[in-house]
Amino acid sequence: MPRPILILGTIVHSLSLSNLEILENAALAVDATGRIAFLERDLAEEKVMTRWEALQSAADTDGDVVRLTRDQLLFPGFIDTHIHAPQYPNAGIGLDLPLLDWLKKYTFPTESKFSSPNFARTIYPLIVRATLRNGTTTAAYYATIHREATRVLAEVCKELGQRSFVGKVCMDANSPDDYIEASAEQSLADTRASIQDIRSLDPESVLVRPIITPRFAPSCTPSLLSSLGKLSLEEDLRVQTHMSENTSELDLVRETFPEEADYASVYNAHALLHDRTVLAHCIHLSHAEIELIKARGSGVAHCPTSNCALGSGMCQVRRLLDAGIEVGLGTDVSGGYAVSILSTIRDATSVSRLAGYVNDDRGDQLSFPEVLYLATLGGANVLSIEAETGNFIPGKWFDALLVDLSPSSHSNVQVFEDEDTETRLSKWVFCGDDRNLGRVWVGGRSVVKGGEVEVGVGITAAGGETKSKDVVNGI
Repeated sequence: MPRPILILGTIVHSLSLSNLEILENAALAVDATGRIAFLERDLAEEKVMTRWEALQSAADTDGDVVRLTRDQLLFPGFIDTHIHAPQYPNAGIGLDLPLLDWLKKYTFPTESKFSSPNFARTIYPLIVRATLRNGTTTAAYYATIHREATRVLAEVCKELGQRSFVGKVCMDANSPDDYIEASAEQSLADTRASIQDIRSLDPESVLVRPIITPRFAPSCTPSLLSSLGKLSLEEDLRVQTHMSENTSELDLVRETFPEEADYASVYNAHALLHDRTVLAHCIHLSHAEIELIKARGSGVAHCPTSNCALGSGMCQVRRLLDAGIEVGLGTDVSGGYAVSILSTIRDATSVSRLAGYVNDDRGDQLSFPEVLYLATLGGANVLSIEAETGNFIPGKWFDALLVDLSPSSHSNVQVFEDEDTETRLSKWVFCGDDRNLGRVWVGGRSVVKGGEVEVGVGITAAGGETKSKDVVNGI
């Protein structure tokens, strides 16, 4: 079990889409289970220390006190709602083609290599470590069609301590001969087996959970789509898939499913559109599709970096938010070339500015509090884990980032003494990188310290040191 933690200093988190709470002199305590015990917004140290002593006594162990400096703050861990783990070797290359051609030339050949579990054991630790170092405490991963390699990804996430959803990709149609599942029956059987593999690794779903993953509608036969929809309802599982990313993709959907009115209706007809569904991209939606997504309670993973890199278009995020649809952010590696949600936040901001210009409506632009919400609590809502993580409400898991803007971070962020917290926060978001993350915690466990991933800190790890530490600067 993790040790209790008390953090004193500046704490920032989202309470809602428009409400970014900045606490200049606060105290947050984490109990021995890794959950937030209390958040005191106005630090009265004597009162806080009394509660802290009681928390340590209840845990029967000494904890760690982290005193943040003027150049540090605490922020919730980032939530990546859409990322392709096996595509990590391709990050930063192959951005010369539109989506469907890009898949054929770059993506499918790389993903097919994961038929080798040994190849998976080489690549998957790299992507999980990279995302953790960049502050992603929760990730929704697409794996490949290979059951064994999918299990490897789940094992790595658990071992390195990252909260994750891991899905074996399903595709039995419109796919290359050397990268396609033999039949709908085989795909379903392997999906069921993969679900059990992941559940056996983490029976209480503390860190790693399965997620049903039809790649996108045209890559699955109607029989497979229906079977996966039924399975998601029977097992109360989340679903992740792609929708309306590219106009050529829309043409393929119309050719493949001529009986359906639109893309959203395809998923709806097969019971794959519900309140645990994560739809990546959603750029080219009709009004009717937006209404249907809202009615079903599905969420959207907004992937602006990928959408720009592949020339897919601009997602009209404000239309989705105004319709009451939950939206989170996704790096979409490797259509997106960066594993950092910070980069995605910047691109989400820029795309919304362009949308405002194109639509001649400044209301389409996303505010600073809004993009931070999308990166944290918004993502938690999309993945239906808002009761577990996303901000610092007591009772949630302590998934957090210690943001360090001091000169010792050797980053690109330059702060000045007279700047307030919101100014410093903005500088980190738009100028910072992994060097500004002094610590990363998941479920109360330190998974990154000083830029290095701490190995073997998953849910089976031992408790930690016996001597209490009072840490000044938190690193």
